[in-house]
Amino acid sequence: MNLIIDQGNSLCKVGVFEKSQLMKSFREEVLSIDFLAKILDLFDVRNCIFSSVKKIDDKILCFLKSKVSCVVLFGQQTKVPVEIAYKTPATLGRDRIAAVVGAMQIFPKKDVLVIDAGTCITYELLTKDGIYLGGNISAGFSTRLRAMHQFTGKLPLLNAEEINQQMGVDTKSAILIGAYRGLLYEIEGFVQESKYILKNDNISIIATGGEFCFFVNQLKDTIFVDENLVLIGLNKILEYNAS
Repeated sequence: MNLIIDQGNSLCKVGVFEKSQLMKSFREEVLSIDFLAKILDLFDVRNCIFSSVKKIDDKILCFLKSKVSCVVLFGQQTKVPVEIAYKTPATLGRDRIAAVVGAMQIFPKKDVLVIDAGTCITYELLTKDGIYLGGNISAGFSTRLRAMHQFTGKLPLLNAEEINQQMGVDTKSAILIGAYRGLLYEIEGFVQESKYILKNDNISIIATGGEFCFFVNQLKDTIFVDENLVLIGLNKILEYNAS
């Protein structure tokens, strides 16, 4: 079995795979040896990949290496099963690469637009030939709401929520609708632009991230949503390097 660890800034996602099948997933605010020990007691893990946006705890890494036969630290030198056309791969987020590899796993030999909506929202383009062309990064829904509060004198801080009105009738609705519909129009614009770039009106679109639930039912195109897209991609990368 494969143990997949995706450590973000505020949350760590962990998955256990049997080949390409996700058997169990976990979410932890703080990754600990005790937590990993419980997983290793439950599952016969032979391979592990660790992807992190921050410095990995040496004690956790030593523990994993003492318990698991193959441990891959996902970094710039790690082999991936896609061709990367990004001009500065050293600055390319590991989660962005993993999401693209996950999309290729779900939609093999397809032109794909990958959308990851969280603190930031990213748009990635993958060709049917397995070439990652690059992508764009924009502020997420909650980030836009926080920015309007932080950089103005009087606008309140609001929580992200889906809103179906088209015009604000008070300050709260004006802020929410402005941020929500602005981002909705942005997503639709990137979808159309992606079709133009890929010269394909029937591209596959896959989305992930905690904030995409606000938008999925409002978009005109069919969107496939998978909250475990990054874990799926990391598992594919692990198999690619462990084989």
